[in-house]
Amino acid sequence: RGSSSRAFEPLKDESLLQRCILEPHGKRCLVWDLVTAGTLFANMMLDPMLVFSLPSSGPLYSLSIVSVMVWTLDILFSFFRGFDQNHSVEMRPGPVALRYAKTWFPLDASIVVWDWIHV
Repeated sequence: RGSSSRAFEPLKDESLLQRCILEPHGKRCLVWDLVTAGTLFANMMLDPMLVFSLPSSGPLYSLSIVSVMVWTLDILFSFFRGFDQNHSVEMRPGPVALRYAKTWFPLDASIVVWDWIHV
């Protein structure tokens, strides 16, 4: 009421990066969420084994590398994932990247850097 925008109307701009922004409820985000959920499950199974000295080769090591690569890509994708805000879907590249940079990026980056150091 009294607002010129419809509920959850996407906010977009004319920048070149606009087409790189992922709709938060779209199929690409759903597929990526499934990939990260599978990776999280694998991490929950593998991480307790880190107590033991694992060889730096073989299938468990390969899975560790794949896991760190997925989380690294997740940081990149998070800079391009739209979000719901104030009855609209924010899809403008600047606000999307700024929100991620101010919220989850510091934690995500520190964890991924730690993982890369310890792979």
